Amino acid sequence: MNNQILRIWFNNTYILTPYMTIDMNGNVWFDEWAATDGAYGYPNSPIDITDKCCIERSTGFPDKNGKIIYEGDIVIKSDITPLGYGRIRRCEVHWDKTNAAWGITTEYGDGYLLLEFEPSQYEIISTIHEPKDE
Repeated sequence: MNNQILRIWFNNTYILTPYMTIDMNGNVWFDEWAATDGAYGYPNSPIDITDKCCIERSTGFPDKNGKIIYEGDIVIKSDITPLGYGRIRRCEVHWDKTNAAWGITTEYGDGYLLLEFEPSQYEIISTIHEPKDE
């Protein structure tokens, strides 16, 4: 199971957080030397990538496949009744400041909280950085 709290998008890929440091001012530093086992960069000389990366927080909620949902993920939310009625919506995950909880917004602008539904009703299909077509 993935227990990372942060996911960082940099240079068109996700980087593991052990090679990142976020200082008290919110600046993001990448330790290229440690990340490449000393092949690039210099010891103790991290690179400031604050303006070149995107930090995404873990929601702590799994989808129906057990994958942890992160801020910015694109999920399919299904509201299907046992009789087969309902709808399937494409949603983006975000932090809802008003409710101080993780929320989703559908392609139609409807807003919900992640905790309102069972994990079996969500499936991650992409991130905000990857193609959204299924």
